[in-house]
Amino acid sequence: MKRRMIATMLLLSVVAASPGCGGSDGTFKRKVTPPAAEVSDKKTWSIEGQGVQNAGWAIDGDIGTRARSTEGYRTASLTIDLGKACLFNMVAIEHGDDPMGYAHMLTISTSLDGRTYTRRTLAPGNRKRSIVALVTPILAQYVRIEVDRPSYRPWSVAEIQLK
Repeated sequence: MKRRMIATMLLLSVVAASPGCGGSDGTFKRKVTPPAAEVSDKKTWSIEGQGVQNAGWAIDGDIGTRARSTEGYRTASLTIDLGKACLFNMVAIEHGDDPMGYAHMLTISTSLDGRTYTRRTLAPGNRKRSIVALVTPILAQYVRIEVDRPSYRPWSVAEIQLK
């Protein structure tokens, strides 16, 4: 009985390891599509700002131009329409040539329809570049970045990137 069990286990191990058996070709490959591949081209994006001057400069691809908040920007926000539903898990905000032009705290909210927004995270801003990592990938067409706690300087947004 013991011999038969050993023979069966040996046979199963050979069958499982052979190419074409058990759904495997003998190689183990993981096909992973990076989230950045899912974000639409910036040329299809549109943006609106509340309490922000020149909002379009935040997505124009030029780090030398920047959108800036108006005085007393306690409620400043930028809302980006990605043109289609996209998958991403990181929002990066470049502050351009004003590294101190960051908000102390930012709120990231997303929406599929542009009407109902879900608050995803409250995150700290940072000098030069504010990076907000989202715990899980988000599927959304609209992304709203809101100043939750302003800094002593106007909010400066040279470029926004989603990955």
